[in-house]
Amino acid sequence: MVCETLDDIKMHLSATEYGSYLQNEPSPLHTTVIMEKCTLKFVDEYKHMLCKATEPFSTFLEYITLVLVDTPLAPHFSECITSKDLDDMNIEIMRNTFYRAYIEDFYKFSK
Repeated sequence: MVCETLDDIKMHLSATEYGSYLQNEPSPLHTTVIMEKCTLKFVDEYKHMLCKATEPFSTFLEYITLVLVDTPLAPHFSECITSKDLDDMNIEIMRNTFYRAYIEDFYKFSK
């Protein structure tokens, strides 16, 4: 496969599952559009896989998602952060405390 232009890439991707994500994009195509659409396709596939996964794989997928609201990371906020902590001075301490709690929880899950 030889692609000399971004439209060539679009043409080759049209024969794949990525094609529907790029089909309505007008020319001239930009690299940022290709990246956005390919990332969107990847995220959609990941969400589909997460919905179909069973334990313990589903929990593992939630750990690597790193979305703070809908994953095992959310409970660590209530354990590590209070409203008084939300100032610039404590950001590094909060980050390290949160990261430690997350790693400990992941370690327990991995055992």
